[in-house]
Amino acid sequence: PQKQIIREIHQGILFLGFRVFPQYRLLRKSNITSQQRKQECLVTEVKQGKILYDALFASVDGWVAYTRNANTFHLRKKIADTITQHFPGYIASLEIDRWLKKSQNNQYK
Repeated sequence: PQKQIIREIHQGILFLGFRVFPQYRLLRKSNITSQQRKQECLVTEVKQGKILYDALFASVDGWVAYTRNANTFHLRKKIADTITQHFPGYIASLEIDRWLKKSQNNQYK
């Protein structure tokens, strides 16, 4: 395998699933497309009742945490809008736990 590649800096460097440029980072296209395929499968499984909404939410939550390391605001918003569009009014138990923990911390301040 070719381990060293000489590139111009404007092409960016591939590192840990990101394309790293001098001023910003982006996700690799292959990571985005594979996540979109996985998300479509999970949405279908939730609608068929094979898995719970919490499993879908945990997967998306992990992906969003990973993408926060890059310049991906619009991508994260698009993912959240897609999930909300498919499951309006659904709330994951993880969201409820976070909200309860936050409200308890605010009581003691």
